[in-house]
Amino acid sequence: VQDLSVLTRGLSVELAIAYDNNATYQETAKKSFMYQTIEKGTDGEPIYTNYGNPNDELEISNKGLANQYIHANFEAKVNYHRTWDKHDFTASAMFRQESMTLTGANNSRYRQYIIGTAGYNFDNRYMVDIVANCFGSSVLGKNDKYRAYPAISAAWILSNENFMKEISAFDYLKLRASYGRSGYDIYDYDMDKQYWVGSGAYYFQAGNTSAGSSLKEGVLAMEQLDLEVADKYNIGLDMSLFKGLTFSIDGFYDKRTNILIDGSGLISSAIGVTIPQMNAGKVETKGTELSAMWKKEYKDFNYYIGANFSYAKSKVVENGEGYQPYGYLSKKGYPVGQCFGWEAIGYFRDEADIKSSPVQKFSEVRPGDVKYRDLNGDNVIDNNDQKAIGYSTAIPEIYYGINLGFEYKGFGVDALFQGVAHYSVMLNTASVYWPLRNNTNISNWYLNDRIRWTEETKDIANVPRLTTLDNANNFRNSTQWLENGSYFKLRNLNVYYNLPSSWAKKVKMEKIQVYARANNLFSLDHVKYMNCEDLKINYPDMTSVYFGLNINF
Repeated sequence: VQDLSVLTRGLSVELAIAYDNNATYQETAKKSFMYQTIEKGTDGEPIYTNYGNPNDELEISNKGLANQYIHANFEAKVNYHRTWDKHDFTASAMFRQESMTLTGANNSRYRQYIIGTAGYNFDNRYMVDIVANCFGSSVLGKNDKYRAYPAISAAWILSNENFMKEISAFDYLKLRASYGRSGYDIYDYDMDKQYWVGSGAYYFQAGNTSAGSSLKEGVLAMEQLDLEVADKYNIGLDMSLFKGLTFSIDGFYDKRTNILIDGSGLISSAIGVTIPQMNAGKVETKGTELSAMWKKEYKDFNYYIGANFSYAKSKVVENGEGYQPYGYLSKKGYPVGQCFGWEAIGYFRDEADIKSSPVQKFSEVRPGDVKYRDLNGDNVIDNNDQKAIGYSTAIPEIYYGINLGFEYKGFGVDALFQGVAHYSVMLNTASVYWPLRNNTNISNWYLNDRIRWTEETKDIANVPRLTTLDNANNFRNSTQWLENGSYFKLRNLNVYYNLPSSWAKKVKMEKIQVYARANNLFSLDHVKYMNCEDLKINYPDMTSVYFGLNINF
């Protein structure tokens, strides 16, 4: 930062350059080793079999440069700040050039930012900030590479008004509102171009044994490629009360447009070529956020307790799904990631029950298989009998948390609890909730925690019959496997003791703290045996406990 107050008071400039070159080179080594197997022969004697070649030597292969990523930035900024009487004014102008180069042809991406900001504060009561961003991206087409993204915010600190001075309960009270627009350009390269692609081979003329290669039109070019746009509106209130309580509440509305979606549902396939993606998706999100914290300090004792709550409900306005024969099949109007599936209404009791029920098209059904509701009344169970079930399986609508702690004469405890609600999961993980799939195992959940269908348990069963054969009927998304994904977890617990400062000073130290910390100590949820946040068979959600010593000199 260079101060230029000699030219005019409050003026300064900044210049920054960053360059990051990350490359990977590959070298592999391979060698065969001797090993031996043993098995029991027909006469009961062991049979030894040797594998490998004792004369094999180490083979080294140098593949050279495998991939490279170069990220370069240049930024120049002019700042201006002046204060007079009850006025405070700030302004800045910035130019930024950013380049990202990946291994391979046509993989470079460039961005330019030309940003102007201005802020005004009167008597620490009324504040306004304005941002104007001219953003350019190499993703966009020729002669159309720049977009404007404005933002504005305003605030009013009521607690600094004279009429609030007599209200002793309020230590601080602020009302604020803001609007901003942003863009997103992380797209595949060359989406605005069409290519001819290979399409098999053709034997020209009778008796010709040499096939000639052929080409066909690839995906149509996106002639109106644009950036995804997010418009965000927010209004909030911050306050501090009673010399210890802080509280904040926000209401927000987000509108995303130009979302990249599959265009095949919006344009007829009669044109005879693959339809490109289109900037036609729209999603709206409304919600509120609240947070509160109470702190109190005494001579030898202090404590705090805080809580936060967030509710955000999204709605798909346009997703390119095209015509739907029945209204309940449409995903429009539902949250992002809304679960769709079939409504399970029990299990087939016998062959007579199968014959008298709608025909289920997914696979041949037998007694003990899941029975689904015929939503459209055509006496056939197929893809037209799906509907919205549960909540979103992608994003919970509600997040909340509690953090609390205390300290007494050096001994302290801090804890963080976190939970979600209005969230659904589908219990379809192979081996755990989907037994014997591809000759895999059967889990305790299916064997002991559930009542599988048999002739003896048909009246009380809550999971379908067991089978080692492929079954396209039973394990598709349905209310049979839908589960409440809400949970409440103790994320972090920290127990510590600060040794008396007199002890620390004797050994020339400022502070000595011993502590024990733990993560994921317990979870209250509806999903057994698996991490309800990730039902894939990945690295498990571990409970960890560790001890340490923190020393400040």
